[in-house]
Amino acid sequence: MKKKLNVIDLDETLIKLDSLRYLILKWQPRLELIFFAILRILKLKTRAEFCQKIIFLYQDFLHDHKQVDNFVKMLLLHLNKDILDIVHHHTDETTENIIISASPHQYVEVFANNLSMRGYGSKIIGQNIFHCYGEQKINFLIKNYPQENYDYNLALSDSSSDILLLKLFKYSYMVRDSKLINIDEYLDYKNS
Repeated sequence: MKKKLNVIDLDETLIKLDSLRYLILKWQPRLELIFFAILRILKLKTRAEFCQKIIFLYQDFLHDHKQVDNFVKMLLLHLNKDILDIVHHHTDETTENIIISASPHQYVEVFANNLSMRGYGSKIIGQNIFHCYGEQKINFLIKNYPQENYDYNLALSDSSSDILLLKLFKYSYMVRDSKLINIDEYLDYKNS
């Protein structure tokens, strides 16, 4: 029998803020990131390049378990309990719940573990980055949770970059201002 799979995005979905933005602007701002942020705003750097720069700059933080734990405790204060209730409603003994996020893997994994889930995020592999975003997120999901072994049950995200991922699931919703919009209704509205 196949396991059911629920996939939840982290930022502005399962939590009510953007964790990476909070990290770099409020929790541990770094001056050396300002120039790179300007290049990103001007679209002179890609989203993946910006993510890679952040992960390289924050290696000391991301590998300090105490700092990551403290950051995760703060993120848990911003948990969207309504979204978590929906996940629980779609969960039974055969369900695996995973959080997949473009945010850094080190704290996404710890956050997910606090909720008895698995967590996956962007990370450095050698000198390259696995940017868990868009198509790479889908490829990761299909490789690690193949449809021959899993019923793709529920998917929740706030990001239009996850539309193709959402369409793989039986129940899939865009999250806007903590409200759920069925993916088909969202696409109909967006295309009208």
